[in-house]
Amino acid sequence: MRIAVIGSGYVGLVTGACLAELGHEAILVDNDPAKYAVLARGECPIYEEHLPELLARHRGKRLAFSDCLPSAVRASRAVFIAVGTPPTHNGEADLSYVESVARAIAGAVNDYKVIVGKSTVPVYTSDWVRRVMVLNRAPCDRFDVASNPEFLREGTAVIDFLYPDRIVIGANTPACSNILREIYQPRPCPLAAHLEGRRPVQPPIHSVDRQPSAAGLRRRNSPLADRTGPLQACEKFLGTTNTVLCYRQTFRGLFCCCKHCLVNMFVTEEAFLVFKYMNYAG
Repeated sequence: MRIAVIGSGYVGLVTGACLAELGHEAILVDNDPAKYAVLARGECPIYEEHLPELLARHRGKRLAFSDCLPSAVRASRAVFIAVGTPPTHNGEADLSYVESVARAIAGAVNDYKVIVGKSTVPVYTSDWVRRVMVLNRAPCDRFDVASNPEFLREGTAVIDFLYPDRIVIGANTPACSNILREIYQPRPCPLAAHLEGRRPVQPPIHSVDRQPSAAGLRRRNSPLADRTGPLQACEKFLGTTNTVLCYRQTFRGLFCCCKHCLVNMFVTEEAFLVFKYMNYAG
């Protein structure tokens, strides 16, 4: 499958290289001339174990670099958004880069596309991205927006991507979910020869819809709170107190189960999907 990855930062570069290793044709897009020049020369701008090897193996074959987003989108079936979301002065995520990319993608949709969020963003960003694209005249029936959180640790990001212990997908349509499942189907990886005891296996793929389930969240709220740490009170949920979960640092931020706090960006979309998976999976 041909996949465009927008953004060549830490997440985007690892994602593009690993998708190529899985057998896909990846197009890594960046409008920063300096970054594009470094990648075009075959250099690796960050240190990550196994990443230089993957870039060298697939560059010019299954991994291409481009500074033209519209052409990459038109040529691809799935588009991963992996641009930066730096914090603003008040601590909220700056979504200006995500919005800019969504606007550009909207003008390049020529057939059915799956737009996948990889950036660290607040809950409901997928719905917001869809609205941005529709407002910029993207045909509603020609794209779906999904969230596919990354669980990459610095230093072991390549291994974490190729051999995950779980994959979480937030999708609202079967077509969208099926394409993401197809992307992560196990394939023989040359990198496995360097990793003793590791072989491509099908990791568990947990698919949840992008909309919050209030009943489900309430049902699993207390047990999850016991496992994740300090509790605070929130009185915005159905007129009663609810739990604000202090999620582990991996997910960066406080997690509140109520829609009021979710909309006000107390939690990232990645943490929300993980919570929903834990909620439904028990």
